Amino acid sequence: MRRPPYAPRVMALALAVAAAWLAPAAPAAAAPTVAVRARTEVRLGAIRKEAEGRYVVSGQLVDRLAGTGLGGETVELSLGGARAVTTTRADGTFEARLDVPGGPQDLDVRFDGSDLLDPAVVELADVDIDKMPLELQLTTTGVVDGVRVDVVATTTGDFAVELPVTLTIGALDAAADELRPLATVVTAPGRGSIVVTRALAQGPGRRRVRATFGGDSVYARATADVTVELAASTTITLAVAATEVAHEDDVVATGKVTDDDGRGVGRVPVALVVEGRRLAQTMTGADGGYRLRFEAGAVGTGRRALQAVVEPTEGWLRADRSDLVFIEVAAPQPVPIAYTIAAFVVTALCAVGFFAARTRPWQRLRRPSADERRAADPAREPDGGLVPARSSLVSTLRRPGDHGFTGAVRDAIRHRPLAGARLTLRRGDAVAEAVADADGAFAVEGLAAGEWRAEAALPGHCTERFAVTIPHRGELRGARVDLMPVRERIFSIYKRAAVPALPDPALWGVWSPRQVFDHVRRGRPAPALSELTDYVEERYFSLRLPDEDELPAAEQRVGAALRERPPVAVAVGAPGGASARPGSPGRR
Repeated sequence: MRRPPYAPRVMALALAVAAAWLAPAAPAAAAPTVAVRARTEVRLGAIRKEAEGRYVVSGQLVDRLAGTGLGGETVELSLGGARAVTTTRADGTFEARLDVPGGPQDLDVRFDGSDLLDPAVVELADVDIDKMPLELQLTTTGVVDGVRVDVVATTTGDFAVELPVTLTIGALDAAADELRPLATVVTAPGRGSIVVTRALAQGPGRRRVRATFGGDSVYARATADVTVELAASTTITLAVAATEVAHEDDVVATGKVTDDDGRGVGRVPVALVVEGRRLAQTMTGADGGYRLRFEAGAVGTGRRALQAVVEPTEGWLRADRSDLVFIEVAAPQPVPIAYTIAAFVVTALCAVGFFAARTRPWQRLRRPSADERRAADPAREPDGGLVPARSSLVSTLRRPGDHGFTGAVRDAIRHRPLAGARLTLRRGDAVAEAVADADGAFAVEGLAAGEWRAEAALPGHCTERFAVTIPHRGELRGARVDLMPVRERIFSIYKRAAVPALPDPALWGVWSPRQVFDHVRRGRPAPALSELTDYVEERYFSLRLPDEDELPAAEQRVGAALRERPPVAVAVGAPGGASARPGSPGRR
């Protein structure tokens, strides 16, 4: 049975307006401030003896998740009762010289942590410091089945030695005792290797591989780490409950996202696209399944093509688009005159109440938000920046008195939270900072009155700069800061050179980036456009996040491609001078 198209909505609108009119003003609740601290690890290097008889202890302080060195931090060392304090270099490495007798000694290396870094400790008993120092080096090479890890063991004088080395594997932030045994390789002659597959790593993703030599009668103990990334493609399916629906009914779309091994991929964004326009989006469940519901009238009437798009947030998962699914939407039915009169009366009452509550009538024409502008203009390119929260009806009548700034940082394209994004506010010599947590949320309280210059930044994304005025009426509580990925900005810049090469400009936004790149190449483009296509494709699909410093280079390459573009050939006899279009390529 079809539901009445307007009656429930009219009643809901009337109740909402009455609740907003009668509700008392409530003070804005301060959002909790979350401090995210990085997990650290001390990685010991070789212990060598100098000519003067002193022993040099070396190592590196690293971020356990990212594997990058932490410079400028204080590390305390104790060897055989002798103590030393040193500061890490820019890459996190450190060295300390201690006067101790030879033979087995207890070694203690300690980092006490800071406001943003967790502490780390290494305690070893009976370390024979007179043994020959040993260094392990790990290198990775991509192969068909996974990633090959090569292990090289060298000693004093950079001589390769033959030794059994134990390999373990685990998550990036796993402690040493949480790593699983992988294999034991012999560095003969000087090199041992193993191919790490998705099966050995228990699925795709980023893993940490550690090589350990426990020491023997000649060589000292040594360890080394490397990060491997096991990529996987995704496959998304799409199905609808009914292919013929009424204009007032809902359409239910379901499907599943799986990887190369046939396992469901959970917690990845899925969007439903209708003729290049995003209609709905959600996240897959733990089993990779998803379900989307939308009003049939939102896509128009007649035959419409639906397509599901999976856009993984992890670089080691590749995006995919489903096959097209067609639905037939019936024309809307005439609305009874009683519903029209009721809707007109309720609308008039809402308008009277709204204007009576405002002290500034000229503010009734609210500037549409960025999301609304993009919805009204599908061809508009998405952009980043600050999106203030929508003020309540009552808050617009108050004086500005809120001195806090809270909200969330998210991806301007995929609308996912961006953990680790840094927000910096400056006003004269005053500086306030916040780091987004796992949900992208941030909070800054107690800001002085005035205009603050704000900057939101995250590696791999375009930095956004904007101004906020303190105090405010609540529009900066629950605000949103959108950051545009650099790879999407480069692809947007590429549009000026690529669209003329497409069969129809309207296909931009309908075709996937892969389809665009393949079609441009099939057209045998001029050298500058061919080089530009290779450049954009590598930045778009590379596992390495491009830096925003590459944007000027992308602009220059697009300019070169446009300058060498030949004049368009006009087909004889074509109406209006229009040339024939090439055929549209099939789905990849």
